[in-house]
Amino acid sequence: MISRLGPLLLASGVGLALTATLLWAFAARASRLTVTARKLTWGALGSAAATMLAMEWALVTNDFSVRYVAEHSAREVPL
Repeated sequence: MISRLGPLLLASGVGLALTATLLWAFAARASRLTVTARKLTWGALGSAAATMLAMEWALVTNDFSVRYVAEHSAREVPL
């Protein structure tokens, strides 16, 4: 589950960040776009935080279905 959730959150964060960047560029001309751009920026931040939490959870629970955990962790590594 975590092995699928992390990339999904990361992809959504990238999409939100790119959309927010475009809206901020257009918001320089039309100030009504700033509210939407601000919400998308917070959404990108939330997605990045959720991705980080998913990776932490995979590391703490030794979820070896996640490639990074399988390559850089072991059961003997202390918490």
